[in-house]
Amino acid sequence: MAAGLTRTVALVGLARAAGTASVLLVNALLARAWPAEQVGIWVVVWVLGSSLVPLFLLGLPTTVLYLHPRRDAAGRATLGRQAALALAGAAALLVAILALAAPPLVGWLAPQAVVAPRALQGLLIPFLPYLFATVSGGAIDALLVAAGRVRAQALLALLQAVGQVATAGAAVGLGLSPAAVFWSFSLVAVLRTGVGWALVERRAAAAASGPDANWRELASCAVPVWLNDAVGGLSRYADRFVVTCFFSAAVVAQYHVAAVEVPVSLLLGAVVTVLVPEFSRLYQDQRSGDIHRLWCQTVSRLALIVMPLFAFLSVFAHSFMAVYLPGSYASGVWVFRLLLLALPVRCAVYGPVLVAIGRAHWAVWASLLDLLLSAGLGWFLTGAAQAQGATWAFLVPAAAAVLATYVQVAVLLALIGRQMAWGRRVLPWADLARGGGQSGLAAVAAWAATAGIPAASLRLVAGGLVFAAALALLTWGSARDRAACQALWGALCRKPGRDP
Repeated sequence: MAAGLTRTVALVGLARAAGTASVLLVNALLARAWPAEQVGIWVVVWVLGSSLVPLFLLGLPTTVLYLHPRRDAAGRATLGRQAALALAGAAALLVAILALAAPPLVGWLAPQAVVAPRALQGLLIPFLPYLFATVSGGAIDALLVAAGRVRAQALLALLQAVGQVATAGAAVGLGLSPAAVFWSFSLVAVLRTGVGWALVERRAAAAASGPDANWRELASCAVPVWLNDAVGGLSRYADRFVVTCFFSAAVVAQYHVAAVEVPVSLLLGAVVTVLVPEFSRLYQDQRSGDIHRLWCQTVSRLALIVMPLFAFLSVFAHSFMAVYLPGSYASGVWVFRLLLLALPVRCAVYGPVLVAIGRAHWAVWASLLDLLLSAGLGWFLTGAAQAQGATWAFLVPAAAAVLATYVQVAVLLALIGRQMAWGRRVLPWADLARGGGQSGLAAVAAWAATAGIPAASLRLVAGGLVFAAALALLTWGSARDRAACQALWGALCRKPGRDP
C-alpha cells in the first residue's frame, strides 16, 4: 500500500477508533451511573434508533467516495449538495417515523423490557435530534476524506467523541438522567454536523454547480450500496434484538455493554473509506493485478493489528471485563469472548473490491444471509435454551451472530476469488497463519507470566507488557514480518507525497 494511502487510512482509522472508544467509555460510565434496569431501557432506545440509521443513509457515504474522483470540481460541488439534500429529507423521514411508531414497535420487540409509552417518549424525543444530525451529516466524512481533508474529518470525530464521554462522565458525577444524556448527545451531534457541512460547503463554494442530470447517476450507484448498508445495519444488531425479545431489561444491559466492539472494526471502515476511490481508479484502468497486490498488502497489514488484539483479549478477557465494567456485569465476559471469535475474519475487507468491480449487490445478498442466519438461529435456539431453563441462554444470540459472520465472509471471498480469477490466492493465507500463530504464542506466554497477579488491572497491564515484548521478539525474528512492520511504520510517519 502506498505511504500516502497508509497514512490516510491511519488518520481516518484514528477518528473512527475515537468514536468506538467513546461508545465503550460511555457504556462503562453509564453502567456505573444507573441501575441495570435503567441501562437496559436506554439500550433499547439506542439500539432501535442506531439500527435504522444505515437504512436512512441511502448508501450515499460510500457512493460519494466512488463518484468523487470521477468528477471535475463543478461535479464534486454538485455531488456534495445533492448528498446534503437527500440526507436531510431522509433524516426528517426517520424522525417522523420514530416519533409515531417507536412506542408500539418497542412494545413488540422488547416485551420484557418495555416501559410505559409516556416514559419511552421521554427518552425518544431527546434522542431524535441526534438521529437527525447523524443521518443528515452522513456524507460529511466521505466528502472530507475524498477531498483530502482527512485532518478536519478526524478532528470533528474526536471532538464529538470527547463530548459524548464528558456527558457520560456527568451522568456519573452529577447524576444526569437518561433524558438529559440524550439531549446532550443531540447537541454535540448537531454542532458537529453544522461545522462539518460548513467545511464541505466552504470548499464547494469555489466551484460552480454541475448539471442536475447527475441525480440519475447518483441514484443508480447508491441503490445497491444502500441495500447492503441497510441489511448490514440490521444484521449488526440482530443479536441485540433477539436478546430484547427474550430477556429482561437488566439482561439486555448485561449483554449490550459486554458486546464490546473492538476499535479495529472501525479501522476497517477507514480502510474502506480510503480504498474505494483507489480500487475504483485501478479497476477502471483494468489493472486487476495491482488491485490484488494492494488488497493483499491491506489484509496483511490489518492482520498485524487484528491478530494480536484477538489473541490478547481472548486470553485476558476476564481481566479486561473486570476493569471495564462493575462486578455486577461479570457474567457478560462470555458474551465478549464469544463475539471476539468473529474478529479474525474482519481482516478480509471485501467492500472496496465489490464496489470497484460493480458487484456491490453480492454484499447485499451476503448481508441478507448473515441477517437471516443470525436472527433466525438466534431466535430459534434462544427460545429452545430458555425453555429448558438454561442459565446460558443469553449467550446463544452471540454464538449465532459469529457463525453467521463466518458464513457471510466465506461466501463473499469465494465469489471475489472467482470473479477476479484469484482462486485460492484471494487472501495472503501464509501471512495470516504466521501472524495468528505468533500472536497466540505471545498471548499464552503473557498469561503464564502473569498468572500469579491477583489484581485484574495490574495483571492486564503486566500481561500487555509481556505480550508486546514476546510478540516483538517473534516478529523481529521473521525477516518478512520485520520488513512489513518497518514499511507500515515508515508509511505512517512519512508525509504523503500526494492527496489520496
